[in-house]
Amino acid sequence: MASVHSTYNKFSPEKIDKLCALSGASMPIAFLFGSLPMEISLALTIILGSFNFHINKIKFVTLLQNSIVLAFSIWIGSIILSSIIVNGVTNDLWHDILLLRFPFYLITITYLSSHTKIIKYFIISIFFSILWCSFNFIVVQSTGFDLCGKLMAQYGKLGTNFRVGLLMSLASSFLIATLATSITLSKNKLIQLAALAAYALTLTSQWRTFIIAPIMSFVGCLYLFSQEIKNKSIYFLFIILSSVFIGSWFAYAKMFSLESIYYRIFIWKVSLILICKNILWGTGAQFFSENFQTIANSTSPFIDANQNTYWLFSASHSHNIILNILAHSGLFSLISFLFLLYTSWKVIRKIEDITLKSGISCLATTFLFIELIDVNLYSSETLAILTFVITLISRFNTENSPFEIYE
Repeated sequence: MASVHSTYNKFSPEKIDKLCALSGASMPIAFLFGSLPMEISLALTIILGSFNFHINKIKFVTLLQNSIVLAFSIWIGSIILSSIIVNGVTNDLWHDILLLRFPFYLITITYLSSHTKIIKYFIISIFFSILWCSFNFIVVQSTGFDLCGKLMAQYGKLGTNFRVGLLMSLASSFLIATLATSITLSKNKLIQLAALAAYALTLTSQWRTFIIAPIMSFVGCLYLFSQEIKNKSIYFLFIILSSVFIGSWFAYAKMFSLESIYYRIFIWKVSLILICKNILWGTGAQFFSENFQTIANSTSPFIDANQNTYWLFSASHSHNIILNILAHSGLFSLISFLFLLYTSWKVIRKIEDITLKSGISCLATTFLFIELIDVNLYSSETLAILTFVITLISRFNTENSPFEIYE
């Protein structure tokens, strides 16, 4: 009997919850190491959560009563539906069906919010990510190798630099906003250092969008929460960050180049043609590139004032969140996504803790700004970060949640 009791304790719901929370909160850290560690974190969270749902006899339908979980699930469902309607049941459909892992992750973490301090785990995860990236940057600049043994020369813009830039852009905006609205936190030198380190790491990515986004969202934060800002020295911090931003703009000469904008104009032009061909359901998430090539071949290039031509044979996405959703999965998917944004904003507005309210507002705004002109929303890595942002918001959705939120 003792051995049976001991085995039960090893797999008690409380321990599974803790493991599940740690696994879920580690997803941003796993994201830094690449797609495989990120997918392992997602899978482990979902498996542990499903096991606990079974033990506690909790039905998924009950969890869908949370309005954000429902809105997010509908949007993901619309992507899968568009692929089936446009392209039928093909070998590529499995990729779209696997998108369901993101709503399952959201459902699992939302359930954990009812009885664990999941927000605490997420914040610790953000701090650990900043610490790791900072130490890794020092090591790679000193030795030429990172902490995982990867050569600095192997760092590509779409690889490590992308992951570090995206996560640090979001982390810096979150921390700066929380510093602005909390007297207690504003006196914490560690948090101040973490905020500056996160933004400095964003600069190392050399992605203009990642560098601009925190500044723009923070300007919005200053406007929206001007009455609640407790720390007036935050304006001084804003001046410092703005100075760093302006300095980096001059330091990276390519930031002045408008070539990428001109190429985007051509991409937007082709995307609009694709949208007009099937505005209801789009091309299907996995077939955008293929359809883009077909249209691009018969589309005239963009010509700038100096008569330089800009034309692309292929593109993976539309470089604009609205065009991207319409081109990939159509009008119904766009309406679903806008409903998700509306539902999320309603929840953010009702957050009572002004520090978390400003931090999450700034975080979400930064992500949307990045998506406005850059980054493919339909890539697994970007969807994982979007799910992370939505999960933070969902934790505060007490009005429609079937569970009491644990404080």
